[in-house]
Amino acid sequence: MFITKFLKPHEVTEINTLGNCIKVMNCEGKFRIKATLQGQPVLETDARAGFDVQTGKPFDLLVITSETDQKLELWASQHKLSYDALSTKASRATSFLAEHYGHGQQIIGYDTAQSRVTVVCDKPWWLGGEGVSKKNGIPMAANEKYIHESAAPLSAYIDEAPAKTLNTNDMNIIEQPVHYDQHTIRKINDHLVYFGGNTGTRIYDAKTNDHTTVSLTQGENIVGRMFEIDDVIYSVMHEGITEHETRLCKIDNGEVFYMPMQTPNTFIALGCDEYKGKVYIVGADRAEGTKRGKIYTADSGFPYENFTEVDTNIKAGEPLKLDKIFIDQNTGAVWVIEDSNVYKGSIALTDFVLMGEVEGIVNTDPSFMGDWAVFTAKPTAAPICSSHMVHTEYGVLSAAEFFNDGSQYDITYFKDRLAVAYNVNGVYWALGETDPTKFTSFNNDVDISELATILELNNKLYVFSVNDRGVRNALVVGLEIDRDVHRAIFRAYKESY
Repeated sequence: MFITKFLKPHEVTEINTLGNCIKVMNCEGKFRIKATLQGQPVLETDARAGFDVQTGKPFDLLVITSETDQKLELWASQHKLSYDALSTKASRATSFLAEHYGHGQQIIGYDTAQSRVTVVCDKPWWLGGEGVSKKNGIPMAANEKYIHESAAPLSAYIDEAPAKTLNTNDMNIIEQPVHYDQHTIRKINDHLVYFGGNTGTRIYDAKTNDHTTVSLTQGENIVGRMFEIDDVIYSVMHEGITEHETRLCKIDNGEVFYMPMQTPNTFIALGCDEYKGKVYIVGADRAEGTKRGKIYTADSGFPYENFTEVDTNIKAGEPLKLDKIFIDQNTGAVWVIEDSNVYKGSIALTDFVLMGEVEGIVNTDPSFMGDWAVFTAKPTAAPICSSHMVHTEYGVLSAAEFFNDGSQYDITYFKDRLAVAYNVNGVYWALGETDPTKFTSFNNDVDISELATILELNNKLYVFSVNDRGVRNALVVGLEIDRDVHRAIFRAYKESY
């Protein structure tokens, strides 16, 4: 009997049929098959396309499980199936679209009947097999035709992270392995974050739940954020109490290694960020006759060259200092904070436009969502943390003005369609245009005067906070791919025997 089944991840599929011959005609990946006779085991094994077996005893039930979605076609009977191809040329053709959700993903499954597939993507992509990445894949241009003359699976890498949604069934609370004060919480890479302040600087690894203390001496301060390039962690260090030096440093297992390059000793570094291997540092020059904000850049790929000064167009209100810089890693949009003034420009650094005023923006990662940037601030007059949304057209909005329900949310996170918000009553989330819904009362006695933030780490969402008893912990919530948001579309023409 020829049988077709559509397998779902980790769901059991049962087939009641009598026989002792099994042949897998077609499937997209590995699956587990168990054959029994009146409840007694006959055969249990992993199987793939082409699997062909004749059991020593008959079976009356097949039980199949798969870790992935896939279509399965198999023969199960008392009679062995013999099959010879009638033609060496393809006799069938189908056309279809394959949605790609970002990063590495299989777009064409294994098919023994497949002769070849022609694919075209609307965005640049990297061609490969299982585990394809930007580093190991073969680069393909947008709309460049690729002909896959094989029955093997085909995977593609798109240089955009998948959109995510919350899995509130996967949720736990961890005690934070570090104490931090109201200074810095910044993300280094997809699983490392560092906490900085008067209690010291520590790096936390969300994969291992371990932390590393960064060895700093008196007068040394890390400015802006640490960042990673080619598996090396860097920081910009502001050194000195009366005389000042700004240097690029490597951080290795908590030890700081200074690199020779430095800015003029009259320059005080106050913030930095990194974009595509280049470091951007903002601060102030204390030299007589200068006393204005400056931006320096450095290419971390050439660490022995000096910093380069950029003649930025942010000159209003001299003398001034540029306090912070945040760069949207997806778009390259640059946000610079000067006192309470929020400027937006491009990576050219010469086209900044004043967006509005937000007092007390702190050194935590903003959320970027289209033309929106969402900053956490702690004004001096009202020392509580709060979120402020800044937009090119709409200016500055509070969280209460931004959300449709009018509620005041103190800490917020946005990415694609996902919104997560946090206040003294608990944690809320929304997807798309829906209103926020409370899903936990985590730290509902939160002391919002302490610095808190929401970050994605190790494919989970971390809500870092402090309650009114000084307990520092984090709510950890699972993330899943939002399959209503694709990053690219592949057009495919498949020829089969």
